[in-house]
Amino acid sequence: EAETWFHKAAIHGHVNAMYNMGALSRQQNKLKEAETWYRKTSGLGYVSAMTNLGVLLKEQNKLEEAEAWFRKAANLGNMEAMYNIGVSLQGQNNLKEAKTWFRKAALRGFIPSMVQFGKQYLDRGASADAIFWFEKAAALGNQDAQKLLEISQKSLETMIIPEDLEVDSELDEIFEKIENPELQTTSNVQM
Repeated sequence: EAETWFHKAAIHGHVNAMYNMGALSRQQNKLKEAETWYRKTSGLGYVSAMTNLGVLLKEQNKLEEAEAWFRKAANLGNMEAMYNIGVSLQGQNNLKEAKTWFRKAALRGFIPSMVQFGKQYLDRGASADAIFWFEKAAALGNQDAQKLLEISQKSLETMIIPEDLEVDSELDEIFEKIENPELQTTSNVQM
């Protein structure tokens, strides 16, 4: 029944209803319909729709257009879009610019970016900086950050990774989860 009312309101130009139609279509796996609603809403300046449109386009392997929508949303302050740009750039091995976007979102309090920003420090051997960001994310309840914090602290204390710790597989599993930009959408219906 809500879908019926959202559809009626969307047809009459109600921006939140258009966005909600996109989100509902996405949830129902009606991806073309979701894309249509997200495009309409994005064109009206709805930032969350820009991010979600970028994710849909990325899933269709339309990477340039996806990144363009992520950048529009990120430049308007959307943290998920900032994170998604970072993930995309990291996948292209453009680590310097990826770090910039992760940092922007991390400084605004976006937890996945805090973890990713810390990971970049960890990859460069800057354990103290990594610990700082892992602590921030862990304090906000992120379990992956808590595990990475423990690993980083042990590593920093002993200057070696403990033998009984299977770091590669544990880290790979954590990073696999946080590097998935599809997890960083706003697909919930908004009132």
